[in-house]
Amino acid sequence: MSNRIVNRKNTIALASAVCAASIGLFGCGSDSKGSGPNAQGDVCTVDKNGNTLTVKNDVNGVVTTTIYEFGDDGNMASQSTVTDVGAGGESACNAMNVEGVSEASFEGGKCTVKTTAGLMPGSIDQLEQAQQMACDAANEAVKPASNSSGKSGSSGKSGSSQGGDSDDICSVTKTSSTVTIKTNVDGEASTTVFVFAGGELTSVVSTADLSALGDDATAEAVCNASAKGSAAAKYDKGKCTVTEDVGLFGLANLDEIYEDNVETCNEMKAAANPANGGDEGTTPGSSDSGSTTKSSASAGPKEKVVTFEDGIMYTSTYGDRVRTFFNTVDEYTFFDDNAVTKDSSGWWFAFDDKADKGSSMVFLDYEMGYVDAEIDLVYKNWSMVGSGTSSYMAPDPYPYGAIGFNMAPAGGTVDMSDWEGICVTYSASDPLELTLKSSLDGSSSWYAPLLSANMKTVNLKFSATAFGQPSWSTSYPSFSQAIASVEAIHFKYSNDESGVSCAFENSIYCPTSAINSIKIFKIGKYGACGS
Repeated sequence: MSNRIVNRKNTIALASAVCAASIGLFGCGSDSKGSGPNAQGDVCTVDKNGNTLTVKNDVNGVVTTTIYEFGDDGNMASQSTVTDVGAGGESACNAMNVEGVSEASFEGGKCTVKTTAGLMPGSIDQLEQAQQMACDAANEAVKPASNSSGKSGSSGKSGSSQGGDSDDICSVTKTSSTVTIKTNVDGEASTTVFVFAGGELTSVVSTADLSALGDDATAEAVCNASAKGSAAAKYDKGKCTVTEDVGLFGLANLDEIYEDNVETCNEMKAAANPANGGDEGTTPGSSDSGSTTKSSASAGPKEKVVTFEDGIMYTSTYGDRVRTFFNTVDEYTFFDDNAVTKDSSGWWFAFDDKADKGSSMVFLDYEMGYVDAEIDLVYKNWSMVGSGTSSYMAPDPYPYGAIGFNMAPAGGTVDMSDWEGICVTYSASDPLELTLKSSLDGSSSWYAPLLSANMKTVNLKFSATAFGQPSWSTSYPSFSQAIASVEAIHFKYSNDESGVSCAFENSIYCPTSAINSIKIFKIGKYGACGS
């Protein structure tokens, strides 16, 4: 599944850290990694031990082991690749020495190349996730057809708890300084406690019973993998305790945390018992995302579902939709079904490079305080392009992924010529670009670069100075033409931003991934986002 789009604020999913990827689908344990070092018939394995990540690949009997070592600062320090090249491979191995970049050594028919320059950005957890997804795909591809259909996943689980009572699935309680969320999905129990002091969130601690996973090694791996951001995980005899990264919850106060989790808990209970009127809900559709249309809860508006802020296109209270200022929807109909409003603009969507036969993936979610996205670029099919001194290694295709929203209903455009510009408050682990998708675009779109940042606000004037075109582009409209015919706005991550390259002529030593973790806190007209 290339795009994961969850249509809910989902604090409760964050609250149950170990089940964060699957609790909305009423499952936890069986949705853990599909392969590992002990899996039978696997051609690829991923293993993390402290600051070291080891990936093993078996391609037609040739085993390659890649060892990624990370420093105490969280950045990759070195990448070592060990390949069985046979007794006659010493000269080819020694040719992999590149001064200042890599060091090659040959022993016992194995070539080891250690690279210390030009390493991929991102944390060990991000790299593990990307490598595991690639491994799972490779392992699934070599399984017999009779086995693949038997794979269990969270999406196939029943919506009821082990006891059959939907009321047992979750509960949310609060005091003057705490919010406590308890979940019990298929007999797997977890508890999360939010603690506030002076009105500010000071700590979030989640505990989960992982004894159902069987052996301690698997349970501990799942526990450690559940720690996101600067969270810390501790595993002891089937119990996983995660001290969460408070920053993941933005500026949410006690009542917001409580109300959001009550809402999500009620949705879970209703979905587990459709006979009582439950509606699991789906993500609103757009022509880019391929999602289905959201069901309308009532025949007509009775109260405001959102309160618009002056000049603000998106903020956390807008949920999974952007106020484009060209919408026909208002504060009463903002979340209504497209079929009712006849306006499909503004819904967040995601897309990747599948249309170009790529394998990159985009994950999109809506958290308390921001839109949360992760774009995992997958590099493959490296080959030499050009000749002589101008030759270089290039992947096929150049990977990309993006999130965005349509400014007009599908097939339409809007004229933004009278806007001074646009503002964005965001964070990103790697650079990205804000793209104005025009109906007149040729080989590229006008875009403004956004640097990697930790919660930064930028104001971008609508001009050919603030926005530009990539150097490789050969056909595109003028900026004035483009701004008068805008279809959508995208936040895009591609090789232009990741800057990944390969210094080796042998593709097995080339990078395989780059990851960008992106949070969008606010979007607005020029100057409206604040400082």
